[in-house]
Amino acid sequence: MFRWQWHPLFFALFAASATIAAPAEYDPANLDQLTGEELVLMLPEGIVYFGRPLADRDYWSRVDARRRREVLRQSLLERLADPPDFSRVDRKADGRRWAAKFNRLLRNLDRALLVECLDNRGEFQPAICGMIARILNEPSWIPHAGLAARTLALADWVLGKELPQRLRARIRQEVGRRIFEPYRQALPTARWNGNAVYLVECAALLIESPGERAKYLLPSIRNSGDLDSGSCAEMAEVIRLQTGGRINLQRETGAVIRNAGGLHDLLLRQPSSR
Repeated sequence: MFRWQWHPLFFALFAASATIAAPAEYDPANLDQLTGEELVLMLPEGIVYFGRPLADRDYWSRVDARRRREVLRQSLLERLADPPDFSRVDRKADGRRWAAKFNRLLRNLDRALLVECLDNRGEFQPAICGMIARILNEPSWIPHAGLAARTLALADWVLGKELPQRLRARIRQEVGRRIFEPYRQALPTARWNGNAVYLVECAALLIESPGERAKYLLPSIRNSGDLDSGSCAEMAEVIRLQTGGRINLQRETGAVIRNAGGLHDLLLRQPSSR
């Protein structure tokens, strides 16, 4: 069963979309008639996502979480000192324990990306590269395939050229093989569920061509009513950002991003970089 999970890094980046200027919106009643050609004209060239990459130090210097960066850093050091041990867990024989450890690995990577963005010391980049390689080398990401793909896509976008080119190439290769290709084969008959948001975010983070990106965004826009309110809220923000505010799925669903507390509350209040 799909279980929605929130990323600390997502909330840090989410704040940057809060004040997007909204041009005339596409009529929500006609979303099922939206064509690929119309959507392509709304999409930006290149990668546009919440917040800014690590290289934009002006943006990250304004993130309030810097006041807590030592707390976050210590928490990360404790996590890295006790990494998930896969040596005694057989994924096929004990899938639940394996999935819990894999989820913990993804969380550690997500936290490391956040701390690296705040500190910009390069201290955790070796650990980040090691975790990315471990994820890429896993024969299967199920049941966390979508979460794994988005975490890797975030790493690629946030760190950019700080990541070795071979890792960036493998991220695109594996996300393409495990996420994009299965959905491509299922189009146009797929009924989307909560995992659709991961597809949308990976497309936004990894596909520079508006025409290619639209192939993955369009079915999710047309079938947004299939999503639960929490996942639709996050996907709605990605779509709103991608279309410059012209498509607002929340206007149709009334979904609101849930309050995750703690780090979420702190990071969501960041000023927009736009």
